[in-house]
Formats: sequence, C-alpha cells, structure tokens
Amino acid sequence: MAALTLATAGSPLGALTAAVRPEYRLSVLVPPRDNRLFNNGPCQVTGCRHTAWSRRDLCGTHTIRWFHARQAGADRDEWIATASPLTTPQSCIVDGCNFGRSRHGLCGAHSRRWARDEPARRTTDWARTAAPLPLASTPARCSLPGCDLWCHSRSQFCVSDNARWTDFRKRQPGAGVADFLTYVQRSSIPVIDVSELPPRITLEVQYIFQCWVERGTKRTDAYAWTRALGVLRDSGATSMLDLAPEDWVRRLPGTTGLCNYSATVFRWGWVQLDVLLNGTGWERQYPLDEWQLAQIGHPKHPKRTLKFAPVTQPWLRDLAKRWIRHRLAVGLAVTTVGGDLMALHHLSDSLDRVPDTPTGPAQFSRHHVEACLAASLTRYHNDSSRVAVINSIRTFLRDVHQFEWAPTLPASTMVHRDDYPRHTRLMPARAISEFVMAQIESPTRLATMPDPANRLVLELMIRCGLRAVDAVDLALDCLVDDGEGHPYLHYLNHKMKRDAYVPIDDEFAGRVRQQRAEVEARFSAGTASKLFPGRFSNIDGTRSLTAGGFRHAFRQWLTRLNLTDEHGNQVKVTPHQFRHTFGTRLINQDVPQHIVQKLMDHVSPEMTNHYARLHDKTLRAAWAKARKINAEGSEVQLGDDHPLADTQWLRAGIARAKQTLPNGFCGMPIRSDCEHANPCLSCPLFITTSAFLPQHEAQLRATLTLIDQSDAAGHGRIAAKNRQIATNLNRIITACQQCDPGQAVVGGRQTESEPASEFHAG
Repeated sequence: MAALTLATAGSPLGALTAAVRPEYRLSVLVPPRDNRLFNNGPCQVTGCRHTAWSRRDLCGTHTIRWFHARQAGADRDEWIATASPLTTPQSCIVDGCNFGRSRHGLCGAHSRRWARDEPARRTTDWARTAAPLPLASTPARCSLPGCDLWCHSRSQFCVSDNARWTDFRKRQPGAGVADFLTYVQRSSIPVIDVSELPPRITLEVQYIFQCWVERGTKRTDAYAWTRALGVLRDSGATSMLDLAPEDWVRRLPGTTGLCNYSATVFRWGWVQLDVLLNGTGWERQYPLDEWQLAQIGHPKHPKRTLKFAPVTQPWLRDLAKRWIRHRLAVGLAVTTVGGDLMALHHLSDSLDRVPDTPTGPAQFSRHHVEACLAASLTRYHNDSSRVAVINSIRTFLRDVHQFEWAPTLPASTMVHRDDYPRHTRLMPARAISEFVMAQIESPTRLATMPDPANRLVLELMIRCGLRAVDAVDLALDCLVDDGEGHPYLHYLNHKMKRDAYVPIDDEFAGRVRQQRAEVEARFSAGTASKLFPGRFSNIDGTRSLTAGGFRHAFRQWLTRLNLTDEHGNQVKVTPHQFRHTFGTRLINQDVPQHIVQKLMDHVSPEMTNHYARLHDKTLRAAWAKARKINAEGSEVQLGDDHPLADTQWLRAGIARAKQTLPNGFCGMPIRSDCEHANPCLSCPLFITTSAFLPQHEAQLRATLTLIDQSDAAGHGRIAAKNRQIATNLNRIITACQQCDPGQAVVGGRQTESEPASEFHAG
C-alpha cells in the first residue's frame, strides 16, 4: 500500500514508473506457479510436468487434447485418468530409430517401408522385426530445448517441431529461429505478453499485475488477461483510465466464460489505477456526484454507490453531501443512509415542480416543505414509505439548523410531528403460521436447498432468530461455552452494533462445528475467518456471504417449494419473518417477556411487547371464557338468564371429549399436540397413594374401553394417545399395589415409608 503515496508524482507516467518494481517491468509477465489467483497449478494429468493454463487445470497441450476428446463425447474424469502424460514429440517405434513419428507410430522412412512390404500387418508387429535405417552417421538432435529426437532432413528441428517452425514463419514473415525459440518457450507455460501495448498502458498493466499477485482477491487466468489485453491493444487508447470500466467491459466479445474473468481485469484493475493516480478517501470522493462506498471506509460494499446527481439544486446538493457524510461518519448503516439520500431526491424533485423554485437556502421556506409533503402523497402510496421519507427530510432539516450548515435557512423551514400522515399503525410482528413453517422446516424440503451453507444460515435464522445480515457474517469461532459446558452462539448485532449471545442445543452446535471444519479444510492456509465464506472475490476466506446473495438463493428455493397456507393459497415469505416467528414461538411457549427480550437482543421491552400483544394467552383465555367459546373455536349460544347455561356449557365441552382424565375428560381437540397425554399421570410431581387405587383402576377400565372403541372406529390417533394414558395408569397401579400404608407414589415411583397420616387427605 506504500505505492499509494506516489499519486503525488509529477505526472501519471512518472507515478507508474515509480510504482512498478523492476521484477514486474517485463514485456512477458509470468504468473507464479501454484498461485490460486491465476489457476495455474500443475496439470491434472498424472505424470505431466507442465503448468496448467486455465480453469480446467490442464496444460496447453492437454487442454487441446481434451477439447477434441470432449467433441467425441468423452467423460472428463475418465479421460484425465487414462490420458498420456507425454506432451513432446515421440520417436519412431522401431528399435534404434530416433526420428520423430510421422504416421502410425513410424517415422517417414519406416512408414514407407511398411506400406511397401507388409501393409496388411499391424505396424506394432512389423516394427518388432524391422531393421533400423542405414545411416552414414548419427543425425543431429533437435534444436528445441527438451526435445531429443533427430533432426528432420536438412532442418535443425525434428519432424514435429519442423512443422511448427514452418507454420510460425507463415504467420510471422521475417521471424528468425531465435524468435521461434522464444515463442515455443512462452507457449509452454501461461504468460501475459504486454510487448505490443502503448507505453503507458504497458506500465498500467504491469502495475495491475503486480497488485493482483500481491493483494488480489479475485481468481483469473492467463487466457482472460490475454483477451483483455487484446481489447486494450485494438482500442487505440493511451490509458486504461480513458474509459470507464464498464465501457471496457462492453468491448469484450461476450459476457460469459472467459470474458467474466476479463471483465474482472478491467473492473478491479481500473480501481487500482484510479487509486494510485488520483488518490482515495474523502478528498477524492467528496467533490464527485457519485461516491464509491468502498473508497470511503465501506469495503464490504465494493459496487455500491451514493448518487447525488438527482439532487439538481447546487445549494441543496452541497447540503446533501455534507449531511450524508455526517451520517456515515457517525456510523449509521449504509442502507439507512441510502434511504436518506432517496428522500432528498424526492425533496429536490418536488422543489423543481413548484413555480418559485428556491435558488438558495434563504429562499427555501415552509411552504416548499408543505409542497414536498403533498407530493409524497401521490408518489408514495404505501404509508410506511411516506413516513420513512418524511422522517428523513425532518432529520435533514433539523441537522442543518442544529449544526448551522446554512445560517440563512429560515427557522420555520422544518417538519413538525403534526406533518406526519395519519395512518394505520400496523404491528411489525409478521410471524409465519405454523402450517407454513411445517412445510419450510420439513427435513425433506430443507434438503432440496442446493447449498448446504445457505441451508445452515436458514436454520440459524429459524432457531436463533438472527437477522440475515447477522447470520451470514458469523465468525469462524462463533461458538462459545458457558461455565457448565453449554454452547452459545456469539454474533454481532449489526443493527444495535454490539455483541450478542443466544443459547443453542448440542445437536445444532455440532452442525456449526462441522461447517467450521469444512471451511478450514477448504482454506487450508488457515486464513479463513468467516463461518460462511463467500464464493467470489474471497481467495483467503476473510469475506462472508452477502445477505443479498442469501436472500436471492432463498427466493429461488421458495419458488421451487410452492408454499401454500391452510386454504391452499400461495404464500410469500421473507427471511426476516423468521425472526418474528422465533419471538412468537417463545411467547407461545410461556417464556417470560424479559427473557425473550434478551434472546432477541431487543433494545427495549416495547420491541418485544409486539409479540406478547399478539399472542397473549391470558387475554385469549379471558375472552373465550366471557364468550363461552368451545374447543373448536365456536361460540356456544346460551341466554344469560337460562338456568342451565353453565351446565350446557360444560356439556358442550364434554361432548367433544377425546381423552379420559382421573376426574373427567380432556376437551382439547385431538389434532392439537399436548406435552403430556395426561398432565397428571405423566407429571413428575403427581403424588398419589394406595388409597386412590380404586379410582386408578376405574380410570384404566374406562381408558381401555375408549381404546377399543377408537380402534373399531379407525381413530388411530385417539387410540394412541389413550394407550399412553393406559401405560401410565398400569405403572401407577402396580406401584400403588406394592405400597405399604405409609408409602406414596410420586411420578409413578414408590417413595420411602412415611407416616400414613401425611397422605390421608390425598
């Protein structure tokens, strides 16, 4: 990074010359072997000593051979396993002959002899008895390094290399043997040739290559560089900075395959040059009408920008820049600041539409604010969007007054609380129904999500109530244990900007540990720091998946899932709803509200209170009692003055009974799941004695009768629930029969002998 200080050099060419170190100031740049950024490790064919050229992990020769084999329908893995590692010309198969092969494995002379003498015989059989050629002296060896074959005729190369030499002279008239030797040497390994580029572009490419080797984060290969250099060479430009990155990308011959890597060369390399020659930070970005967030302290947003051009009034644009810079400096989220800027776009547009458009802060009056508020009514049909825009404008005007950025701005130019629209205050809790959640949480359906990392992120959001931005950014060492060995998930609450912890079970902790092991195996150098590393621009594992990328994958998965509600209608689900569902489930399970607040890391009880208001069981029970609602949710119609009103209400519940109880029946709908089939009989704190043996035996008989009736009617679920009750009763009856008068049965087990008087009351 020290090279960035050279931006103050006298000229761009001088800055480039000083920045490019001597080892990179070459006409032929050679990517380091085994460098992950250039995909140039060893060739995958066993025994081949050449360097791989491309993302296929094959050298140049084997890449061409595989291309022809693929055209013939070969399987890649099988072809690599059986391919010959030999990439240099081979000698004649006749013993003692070192001429290069011409046809059928034979040199030219032996091929003619075989065709004349025994053409019907296999060449391999014929070669075993064939005599060597009569030679006056041993021919000279081929001039190419690494080739030991005899020279062909009067040439200084073997027959194969002589054909390459002939073709090279046709393509480059006037080239000599030295040029051919250099060409062959370059074609045997991946190289980047910058010899035909203009002087400044040559230095620029050398500098980009130097930066890529030393601090690059994106993969590429020599093919992509060669394609990009061809565009630069044919453009006639003198500098890569003459055009914007996307203008260079549009000149590429395509948008897929190798051109994706070539586009990366332009986009990433252009930024490196711009930083070197023009600097970075606020000094560079502030005067511009489009800020690159990555250049002002937000590297996690490499492509995101803030555009001020829609703010057409110069005085308002200056205030907007000052305000947005202040918002970023105090640590507000990029998404929040982006929304603030969109509100200023609306303010500027509304000022352009009024007859007396203000030419400065002094002319910006209260009636302009009112015009802006009125315009928001037609532009933003959603109440929440209108409130967000008005709130941003209100904060903007408040800060302008407070920090005295525009002393001439009238004090009355502001937004008051009474200016907010009267709208229905919808509760933010948007929990997903359990009917839909059952579809999402189905193991078979979860298994259809293609990426296991995205699947684990989804389950983290469901089980722990994390936001998507918090879940994807988990650190590799996010698991911590308390003093008793219980696992907790440690994460950063990006909204509150603080650490947070949530307990998880051992099984889920094991899956998190498995994900960590897979990441450590993937980045064997030990540089990974994220539990869910991104797949792109992340050579060392220090960048995480993006929340936007997860949401995109989630939407694609939901499209295939085809979720429906209880009525068969299609359902739209957003990832953030899982957080609301998590809070709702905790409230439904009677977790105290202050505990829910801690688990969800809410800043105030009011945030958690939304879930309690929507799912207050006490409120529901009181309402049902007052309205006399039965187990199926239907209202029991009884007159208040009817003498049997209470009796009929009781009978309405008994008529729907499906489970026996020691002193009555359970009226819960059989489709509902209860933690205990019979709360008393399965409760570990249920106390009984042998004095209650007749009641237990009578209940067992009633239960067995109900089981028989349920089996006969085909009600398997009813029978199964009552079999559990019968099992508990048998255990209790057996324990009571074995009790002494002074013993009790607690939770179905006998206790030590106690005075009988302690249990006479039951």
